[in-house]
Amino acid sequence: MYSIVSNEEKLNQLQNNCSMPEVLSDEKVFKRLRADVECLNEAYGADRDLQADLGGFVVVIWGGRSEVQNEVEKVLTHHKLHPDEYEYMDKIILPERDDITVTFRLFLCSSDYAVEIVTIEEVGE
Repeated sequence: MYSIVSNEEKLNQLQNNCSMPEVLSDEKVFKRLRADVECLNEAYGADRDLQADLGGFVVVIWGGRSEVQNEVEKVLTHHKLHPDEYEYMDKIILPERDDITVTFRLFLCSSDYAVEIVTIEEVGE
């Protein structure tokens, strides 16, 4: 499953609708997501049109390994990106959930458009 998060409202909807609420309720994960969304909103506006305006968005993808990899590939293909051409990658390992890995990867599509792919992957799947 996935959710496109472009503003605070979408982030709150994700927190309420994600099938992995314990991950999104983790303070470190949620603070990071919020900071990334706020950064885009401050620079490009919270009500920007994702198809027409500059800025970009965060896409959160969660599930088993094969499901997550499939969705990531779709996002990368849509934006003509390559899996190993991200600007940075951070991983968060939850101490109480060693079966889940949360990874943040920032991809630059152009000088003023970025896609951050956040994966919440069940390692045992």
